[in-house]
Amino acid sequence: MSLHSKYGYNFGEQCLMMLITGITNAFTIPVILLMYRKNIIHRAFFGFFTGFTSFMYHTLESLDINRVFLDEGQWHRLDNVGSIICFCSLFVFLMDNRDDILDLKLEYIAVFISLVAQEKDPWNINYTVIPIMCYVLMFIGVLLWRKRKPKYNMRMLKKGVIYLSFAIPCFVFALNEHSDYLRFFHGLWHLFIGMGSFYIWQAKHQICDEIEVMEILFPTPATYEKLRGSSKHFD
Repeated sequence: MSLHSKYGYNFGEQCLMMLITGITNAFTIPVILLMYRKNIIHRAFFGFFTGFTSFMYHTLESLDINRVFLDEGQWHRLDNVGSIICFCSLFVFLMDNRDDILDLKLEYIAVFISLVAQEKDPWNINYTVIPIMCYVLMFIGVLLWRKRKPKYNMRMLKKGVIYLSFAIPCFVFALNEHSDYLRFFHGLWHLFIGMGSFYIWQAKHQICDEIEVMEILFPTPATYEKLRGSSKHFD
């Protein structure tokens, strides 16, 4: 078995890299199920699209495979598109607009921006960061301009932010893929961002409607009751 053409890894290392960077996309499953079972189908689709394209990209990269329907670079570009959309959608959610149609418009604008930005230059980090930062600034602007404060479940929000506080340095450490052995830090990025987003997407759940990971993976009638309650905005 030949060594990896990009990293020089042997076959065993390639398999480990696939587990670290490909299989860790499974940490997106809880938040996808959360959106699906709340019947927020477009957000569930955004999450599934991102997790699937990321899995395909990292599997091809790890095992040094040229193409599975699309080549590695094409899967990578789609992964970037999905990631941008998911982050923008999250900041729209945190605006607490209490207007589903407005939220939908803002999220589909993010789809447009993401596609154009990645078509322009997918390997330029600015075309990933700038679209997300536009929505971060929009979020901050809405909080400053609007007279009412958003009503958050601070317990869920804090749990999500704690996970994100670990995710961000992992992402930074992983930017130099040649110094990140087996892309270990990138795998940790998948873990922490998946768990963090699961809790942040519950930042508008009432305390009695909070859901943990095992509950969404193996739901009971009580879980579905929480999901029905969580569909209501804080008033």
